[in-house]
Amino acid sequence: MVPFLTTPFALLALLGIPVLIAIYFFQRRYRTRDVSSLILWATIRPPSASGRTRDRVRLPLTFWLELLLIVLLSLAAAGPLVASWLKRRPLVVVLDDSLSMQVGARERGRAFLDEELARRGYSPVRFIFAGETPQLAGETKLDAWTCHAPAADLEAGMGLAVQIGGPAALVLVITDHAPEREPPSNVRWLAFGDARPNAGLSAAARSTREQDSALFEVASYSSRPLATTLTITTAGRVLQRTNVSLAPAARQRVRLTLPPGIGPIEARLGDDAAPYDNVATLLSEKPAPVRVAVDLAEGPLHDAVLSALAATGRARVVEGGADVRITEGAAANGQPPGSIADTYVLSIDTTRTASAFVGPYVIDRAHPLAGGFALEGIAWGAGRPLTAGQPIVTVGGRALLTDESSSDGGHRIRMSFDPTASTLHRSPAWPALFWNLLEWRASELPGLRGVNLPIGAIATFVAPRNVTQLSVTPPQSRAQTVLVDERRASIAATRPGIWTVVAGDTRHQFAVNAIATGESDLSRAKRGEWGRWSEASLRAGGYENIAWLFLLIALAILLWHQKLVAVPA
Repeated sequence: MVPFLTTPFALLALLGIPVLIAIYFFQRRYRTRDVSSLILWATIRPPSASGRTRDRVRLPLTFWLELLLIVLLSLAAAGPLVASWLKRRPLVVVLDDSLSMQVGARERGRAFLDEELARRGYSPVRFIFAGETPQLAGETKLDAWTCHAPAADLEAGMGLAVQIGGPAALVLVITDHAPEREPPSNVRWLAFGDARPNAGLSAAARSTREQDSALFEVASYSSRPLATTLTITTAGRVLQRTNVSLAPAARQRVRLTLPPGIGPIEARLGDDAAPYDNVATLLSEKPAPVRVAVDLAEGPLHDAVLSALAATGRARVVEGGADVRITEGAAANGQPPGSIADTYVLSIDTTRTASAFVGPYVIDRAHPLAGGFALEGIAWGAGRPLTAGQPIVTVGGRALLTDESSSDGGHRIRMSFDPTASTLHRSPAWPALFWNLLEWRASELPGLRGVNLPIGAIATFVAPRNVTQLSVTPPQSRAQTVLVDERRASIAATRPGIWTVVAGDTRHQFAVNAIATGESDLSRAKRGEWGRWSEASLRAGGYENIAWLFLLIALAILLWHQKLVAVPA
């Protein structure tokens, strides 16, 4: 097992080895002397001395002992730590799970991690996927490291690492950019990114309110001009191809009017550094109409209601099977709410009155019917007072509009209204009231709330009342089961592409696009290492300093060396 060196700069002491070699190879040259006899010199061994002239010498044992001393003292000064056999060595790996890691950093980080785990005996090893919200990896571990998150909260990931690993855990961060500040003493931060120019889709939207159209925005994340091509297709047929030239850090929008009744469209840029932001798929945003039954007698009120419904663009007038029923008459105060299960009924009591109210009106702005409902300067004629339901609009303590809900999800909205003494039905507040009613009802109808989502968003699905779970199939993956709670299910849009939701015998789809400008900008990507595990962290994490062992061996060698060079008495 490879040890840790807490002070690797101490290895610079190994530069003393070339000096030692030079001392032994460059010996002092002796001068010739004439003497009468060598009898007394035979017992004296001349010492080796340093000098300027290189002589061929045989290296004595003292040289090797001195060489070993230098090595041992250098290693001891470097603070070597090895794994203890008696302790656990927990490691928590925080993995950047954002989109930008797909540009080579994930593969390089995975290779380093495989080598690091093979070299050192960490136990146990846990993985945290740091997306917008960090998550502890399950049994699949690294196989689930897909890097599809629109952002990476590495700070929260390190906080979670300390919570699950404890204060003794060593934390290893794998990412593609430098930290904003110096990491803590128990954190090693390694980046494997490359700064590269890139162009990507920064916005994609589709509107079908009046005419089906699409809007795409192409952004440059480069310090030099870029050129690319935006191709928009449907079912393999090219609708429009646009050459896009971008100045540094510039953006360009491309608008397209779509033919009626067209299905999903796909926009694709030319290949570049980041493939994930080069494609976007948009489904039709046209909402399903709300079925409305109008049970009103022919007359001004009937015409005013039909005109308001037509102005919303959301209603389809039907005879039966309605989502909303609009009625009139004395039944407005009498019918029990239990008979309106899963249906919204607007009952208008048109009893005549001799006077009209002009305010001040008190409006419950928290109610869904009150959004944009302004009554300033409007005359409201009302007949019999309303006594049932939650007041929505009152004047002088008298309720003009109330709401009563049933246990089965239905609502009865009661309205006391005399059109002959009112100006409400000739004001902008009138269509606003019906728009709010239809939007409120549509929010409770089974189906998806939004079909074109950015990656990382939450898709909300309203299920039929008899459905308790959904079958959700992500792109290029197997179906998953999502539970329904109070008719609502939340689906995390974690992967770009077309998602399929099956609820009972109905099938729905929504599109997820990798629109994340922070991940398209690769200028911050870097390679390097920041922070080192301190000696205290390594000791707490199951490692021991063995500098004492090197010093003990060095002391024994020094004693041996002294014995060899000692001059006999």
